[in-house]
Amino acid sequence: MTASPQPEPDGREGAGRASVLLVDDDDQLRETVGRIISHLGYMPVLAATGEEALDRLADPPEPILVILDLDMPGMGGAWALAKIRCLHPHLPVVIASGQHSRVTSDLADLFSRVSLMPKPYGLDEIRKLLA
Repeated sequence: MTASPQPEPDGREGAGRASVLLVDDDDQLRETVGRIISHLGYMPVLAATGEEALDRLADPPEPILVILDLDMPGMGGAWALAKIRCLHPHLPVVIASGQHSRVTSDLADLFSRVSLMPKPYGLDEIRKLLA
């Protein structure tokens, strides 16, 4: 039995150019994870605040996934999550947080299609989310 070929590092792994919305106020994290998303063959859509994320979601096409930080200036991730869920009830959202607390867990339990991913995360975790 032969091993299956490994994915090429040129971005052909993803499903076409579907987009992933990454919402985080950390510039370096957005840049790095944006490159990972692109490497996997997806179009990264980047936002630094909840307000910016909602603006991005107003423009089609809808992303296949939102990766959302909770601790951000402005409306913050929790309010953004509530608004995202109202406007896009079937859109999967992953809360990415370096501090998992009862509040974080409660948010994931309160809203449908929401899961948790601890920070730091990288290529392997993003690949699993998009599989």
